[in-house]
Amino acid sequence: MKTSENKIMLIGRLGADPVVRRFETGQRMARLTLATHETRRNLEGKYDTITNWHQLIAWGNTADIVRQMLRKGKRIAVEGRINERNWKDRDGTSRRRSEVILKDFTLLQ
Repeated sequence: MKTSENKIMLIGRLGADPVVRRFETGQRMARLTLATHETRRNLEGKYDTITNWHQLIAWGNTADIVRQMLRKGKRIAVEGRINERNWKDRDGTSRRRSEVILKDFTLLQ
């Protein structure tokens, strides 16, 4: 039985419309940003809302479906895996980004 230990599930709202890119090979990729919220009590006893932003990537047919169905502000549940990407920018500075590679999503009300 093949299983993955790299799995993430998030519920949040899209921060922008998906951006779809088509490569010369014909492969399609969609980029999305997802905001998740958490409420915490601060030292004064008041509640603060903490917002975290997640970068999502969808490939192939999933990218096409994302492009058709999702818009800024939509509330969705996503399932995927975390991918760490490392690169050097134009100035030669090392950069690192965590992304969620989208496997499945569900529109929520």
